[in-house]
Amino acid sequence: MALHGFQVIKLKKKMIKTMKKGSRIMITAYNKSGSQTIDHYSLLGFTKAYNTAKKSCT
Repeated sequence: MALHGFQVIKLKKKMIKTMKKGSRIMITAYNKSGSQTIDHYSLLGFTKAYNTAKKSCT
């Protein structure tokens, strides 16, 4: 399923809002051979880093 314009913006906003509220994130991906990889990351400091990047890029 391909996402277009407003769908991508809406998804990004929802994802950022969720990440700001969270403490950890789990990313699931598949490599070319189909093997699943799951990585876990801390979101500690995400809000501060996001706000700094957003401020710097405006």
